[in-house]
Amino acid sequence: MVAQLFAAPLLALATAAMLGVPGPDDRANPTVSTHAAGLRAPIAASTPTPRTPGTALAGFGAAVAMDGERIFVGNPDEFAFFPMPPANPGQVHVFAPEADGTWTERAALTLPEVDLGEGFGMALAAHDGWLAVGAPAMDDGRGAAFLFREVGPAWLYLGKAQFDEAARVEGDAFGSSVTLGDGWLAIGAPGAVEGVGRVALFELPEVAEVEARADEGWMELLGTPVLLSPDVRPASGDLVGTGGPVAFGSSVALRDGRLAIGAPGPGLAALQTGATPQPGAVHVFEAEVADDGGTGWFRTAHLESPTEGPAMLGAAVHFGAGGDLFAGAPLAGSGKGAVERFVAADGGRWRHAGTLTAEGDLPGQAFVGLQLAEVGGQLL
Repeated sequence: MVAQLFAAPLLALATAAMLGVPGPDDRANPTVSTHAAGLRAPIAASTPTPRTPGTALAGFGAAVAMDGERIFVGNPDEFAFFPMPPANPGQVHVFAPEADGTWTERAALTLPEVDLGEGFGMALAAHDGWLAVGAPAMDDGRGAAFLFREVGPAWLYLGKAQFDEAARVEGDAFGSSVTLGDGWLAIGAPGAVEGVGRVALFELPEVAEVEARADEGWMELLGTPVLLSPDVRPASGDLVGTGGPVAFGSSVALRDGRLAIGAPGPGLAALQTGATPQPGAVHVFEAEVADDGGTGWFRTAHLESPTEGPAMLGAAVHFGAGGDLFAGAPLAGSGKGAVERFVAADGGRWRHAGTLTAEGDLPGQAFVGLQLAEVGGQLL
């Protein structure tokens, strides 16, 4: 998965490259509701949705995902750190290469229920014909996530997930992060439970089952999600999840039965309003198949920043092709930023294996590690 943010700098890391472009008691354990949608009508036509130059392209590239030879570009028509009012509902643009090597837009995905300023396309994940789209500002910041499936030449809308109506509140930001892999979909809600955060984890059905049960919608196809929380005692001894807004679920990554979840604390936008920066952390969960065939997810590691001070470790997380875990720390080094590398050791333990920093002169606040991706063996 590739994700990029507007105003992130173009930098070279020591061993890689970084590219950037533009409540109530029951709130402690919110449940997730899914809203079914018919699978028969394609959302994306064969021609892309027309855009008005200078307006609909605002926010183009807020998130980017790759799946095979296709590139998906989120266009929420707003920027995360720039207070420009949106003029159009969000879209996701699908690009693919032609025989001569040029790239053309094949489709633009949007939904009638998406309105201005809801952040549709602010987070993306694509894998093996599945596409997940986050809209963390939807419903006054309560947030939502949407699932699409490629069937033939069309992208079909499967449905929407949110916290249950009785449990969700403004600021949950459900859909701030999404990831797909190993037959699972994970959705981050870093604002849930007063900023502690939650992650909802769904098991995806078989593709043949999706096509065979096309009238039933997402509720029946996905079933009940697993909800993950950051309740663990780090080296400091404080119980993460009860001591403040750790923003668990700000970033998520799936690979080979492992799920990494970033808990960096308040994001850059919140810091501009006076929030206190935190060292950050990364939680690692692993899947385990039970005797009855079901799958449970168990925390196997809680990774902390190797340096003192506010680093925002976990602002971005990524599993490399070799299984190493990379975690962005954009506030490390007084805002120059860094990427921490962790490798799996025996017994399910992880060890810190080095810090990647950018080469050359950097501006005072470059925020290296704000986003991460890997293309062709290169860390971006």
